[in-house]
Amino acid sequence: MRLRDNTRFYPTSHRNPCPLCKDISGDCRTTQGDLILCHSYINSNSGLAGYKYIRPSGNGVWGVHIPDNSTEFDREQYEQNKELREAQERDKAAFLREHALDADGRDKAIRKIARKVGLSKRDRQSLKARGLTDEMIENGLFFTIEPYKTYYFDLPDNLPGIKKVNGGWQFATKDTGYACVIFDKEGRANGWQLRLHGVTEGNKYKWAKSNFSSKLPNGEL
Repeated sequence: MRLRDNTRFYPTSHRNPCPLCKDISGDCRTTQGDLILCHSYINSNSGLAGYKYIRPSGNGVWGVHIPDNSTEFDREQYEQNKELREAQERDKAAFLREHALDADGRDKAIRKIARKVGLSKRDRQSLKARGLTDEMIENGLFFTIEPYKTYYFDLPDNLPGIKKVNGGWQFATKDTGYACVIFDKEGRANGWQLRLHGVTEGNKYKWAKSNFSSKLPNGEL
């Protein structure tokens, strides 16, 4: 089976989980058609009814799967796959904990972002309308977040909220807004929440996340 050149793939997310392994991190891909690229089942069938494994993708990153109503549930293979996935998730969680950026590293990186990225005129006016002075804004390390804009100054790969792209980095979000930096009791910048533009009700703030979560090595936010 050959993939069409114009096939559009969508990374998995909370709103678009992988039908096979339930991934929501973006490791898998789905289409509006009938193809699934699964990062968990690269070289084997999932064991789930209604899905058929075809082959690994050309780059070996995913397994290509398609719906197939003739396939039946394979309990033995499903349980084996489940145990393997759970072990992989434990290994991944342990790796992220062991390699999480410490508080001093986060403080240094976030202060660099605030200095280099800065705050747009629109966002500065919005903060002033809330009663903040220029001094309070500078001390608060507010900065504007634009998705898909690439920056080319050095940051640690394991800083939550960013992703590496073509030799630079971008904010790991599809939303625009400004960062409200969170400080610990020692005054170190530990992370930020994105204040969304144009949202007046519901969840107006989102934690900065990427492959590395907002949690510190000890598991605390």
